[in-house]
Amino acid sequence: MELEETIRELLQSQLLGVLATQQAGHPYTSLVALAASDDLKHILFATSRRTREYSNLAADSRVALLMDNRSGSQADPFEGQSVTAIGVATQAPPEHRAAAGPRSSHSEPRAKRST
Repeated sequence: MELEETIRELLQSQLLGVLATQQAGHPYTSLVALAASDDLKHILFATSRRTREYSNLAADSRVALLMDNRSGSQADPFEGQSVTAIGVATQAPPEHRAAAGPRSSHSEPRAKRST
């Protein structure tokens, strides 16, 4: 299977990912709902303006986002697939917010441009 298709299937199958931001020079991770644009150039996640990750992003917009499809059972700690995207978080434009659907209905969607 082509790498792009593998990544697409992983992103479509997972509702949550781990967002890494910076807080005073230290990593800070948060579990976030996510959705990807059709071309995989943007990954959207939702966060409220009242969260620690939002204030971290306001101070430093560099992020990493980890998504994986492991079940968490003892039988598969090294099985499954994962992908890490790194980039810069920006407020998502309205046309990308619609792609996030109901996952972001109570939060401020942010788009992360992957590199």
